[in-house]
Amino acid sequence: MVETDMRDTLPSKVKHSTDDIANDDTIFLFRKLSAQNYNAIFIERNRESRIYKKWTNLKFDKKDSEEFFMYCKNLKERNLILRRFNIQNLLSEWLQLHEYKGKYYLYVPCDGMYRQDLILTDSLLIQYGMMGPIPSIIDSFVKIRQSRFKIVLSDSAVWDGLFLKEVNIHFIDLSQKIAVWKFTYQYFNNSKVVLENQFRLYVMKENAKKFDMIVNFSKFRKEREFEFDSIDFRKLIGGI
Repeated sequence: MVETDMRDTLPSKVKHSTDDIANDDTIFLFRKLSAQNYNAIFIERNRESRIYKKWTNLKFDKKDSEEFFMYCKNLKERNLILRRFNIQNLLSEWLQLHEYKGKYYLYVPCDGMYRQDLILTDSLLIQYGMMGPIPSIIDSFVKIRQSRFKIVLSDSAVWDGLFLKEVNIHFIDLSQKIAVWKFTYQYFNNSKVVLENQFRLYVMKENAKKFDMIVNFSKFRKEREFEFDSIDFRKLIGGI
């Protein structure tokens, strides 16, 4: 985020207790107070804080459960069959990581639409974001080698013109359970099939607490998202 003039308006380390979003001696990356809003971006290191525990918990609440039931009903009405696969040690909730100044962080965005966490079961890949837990059916699963897996998807409960066709999971650190996910999307352009790849970095939930969290808090309105450093995904996975 290039907002040097705003960042310089307040010291980066201050005693703070406003709005119960940060503890004393919180490290702020950005703060701006105006008559219309208060926006603060800070590093959350306390694993027991309200925001840290909430954001690392993908357990469905009532709203999530209702949406998930609706999505599954949609799949069932289309006579789609679920098959179980031996996903081995990949069954988990996966939380997205971002890089900032050489370190990886979890991130709480200002706008929930930017949440892109995942839940992998033996039959579904569930994308957990602003639209709730959206399931896609696993059609095949292949272990390519110890650190790489391929999952082909057959259908999704939501179709918005961009279909998630397959994912490739490349572990870059097996001990820390960190992996690059390559998402291959399919869409149509003038009746032609187009494939588009996107890369994101994830950690399995059981290891998520090894990482600090950057929180983008805005009291009254949506503000710009924090700009993390670019990750050279192809370098991480040895080119592909």
